[in-house]
Amino acid sequence: LTLCLESGIGDQLSSPMKKYIQCLLK
Repeated sequence: LTLCLESGIGDQLSSPMKKYIQCLLK
């Protein structure tokens, strides 16, 4: 969960929330 959150917030070029959700679904 923490890794998903960090990767999502760290990526400002793409949608943080979208990347976060995709990470959770994997």
